Amino acid sequence: MSDDLSRDIRAVVAAAAKDSPHLSYSRLVDLGWDDVLAEEPRVAVAALFEETGRLLLTGAALDVVVLQALNGGRSATGTRVAYPLPRRSTLDRDGHLEGVVLDGLTSEVATVVLPVSGADGVVLAEAPATACATSPIAGLDASAGWHRVTVQSAALTPVPDADWSAGLAAGRRALAHQLVGTCEELLRIAVEHVKVREQFGRPLGANQAVQHRLADARVDLAAAEVVVAEAWLTETAMAAAAAKGLAGRALDRVGAAGQQVLGGIGYTWEHPWRHPLRRGMLLSSLLGGADECEEEVGAGLVSAGVPRIGGLVEATR
Repeated sequence: MSDDLSRDIRAVVAAAAKDSPHLSYSRLVDLGWDDVLAEEPRVAVAALFEETGRLLLTGAALDVVVLQALNGGRSATGTRVAYPLPRRSTLDRDGHLEGVVLDGLTSEVATVVLPVSGADGVVLAEAPATACATSPIAGLDASAGWHRVTVQSAALTPVPDADWSAGLAAGRRALAHQLVGTCEELLRIAVEHVKVREQFGRPLGANQAVQHRLADARVDLAAAEVVVAEAWLTETAMAAAAAKGLAGRALDRVGAAGQQVLGGIGYTWEHPWRHPLRRGMLLSSLLGGADECEEEVGAGLVSAGVPRIGGLVEATR
C-alpha cells in the first residue's frame, strides 16, 4: 500500500512539475498532499521531497512539514517559516533577526515564524509579514528563490507551546530526502555522460577507474538512504541530525565523483550538471550543514555516555 501511494505521489508531482517548478501551498492542497501528510507522514515526505530534489522544484512543502511538527500543530495557511542563517539565530546588537525565507513572501502571507536563541535555548517567535524586510539572495542558485528576511525584535512575539526542536528534526528529515533526490539526479547525469562520451574511441564508462568512482558514490548515497529511513523509526533529534549530515556528505562525494568524470564540461554554466549541484549545495547548508549535524551527533553520543572501546575489549576477555 505504501509503495503504491509513494508511486502515486511521485507521478502526480512529476506531472505538476511540467506546468510549473513551484509547488505553492495551494497547489499542494489541490494535489491532496497535505491530506496524505496527515495520515502517512513518512510516505508523503519521502515521495514529495525526493521528487522535489530530483526535479529541482521549489515551494512551501518544507514550511508545511515544519509547522505541522510544532507542538499542537500550526496551519500553513498564510504562515511561512524564516530559517536561521548557518549557525545564526540570535538578535544582533541593533535588535534585528535575520533568516532565509524560501521563495520569498507574497501578499497571501500574514505571519512569519522565526527561531530565536535565548537563555533557555531556541524558542519560536512570530511577526507579521508586513514587519519583515526581504531581499532576494542570488548566490549559487537564484532559481531556488531564497530571500533574506530581517525583522526587528519589537515586532516579535513568542509562539506559545511551540517546540522548535521538533520542527527542526522534521525539517532535517525532509531536507535529507530532498538531498537524496538531488544526488540521484546528479548520479543519473554522470552515468549518462560516461555512457556516451568517448575518449580514444571508447566510452568513458568502459574505464574501470570511472566505474569504481561512480560505484563508490552510489555506495555513499545508499548509506545515506539507510540512515534517512532509520531516522523515521526513532524520530529523535539525533537521528534527524545524522540523516541530514550523512545526506550532505553524500552530496559532497557524489558531486566530487561526478565532477571528476565529467571533467571540464561539468564546470560550464550550460551543462545540466551544474544546476542540481548548486541546488544541492544550498539545501545542504539549510538547517545545519554536514559539519554542524555531525558535531551535534557527536555531542549527543558523548552526553549519553558512549562505551569506551577499551572497556568493551576488557569485557570480552
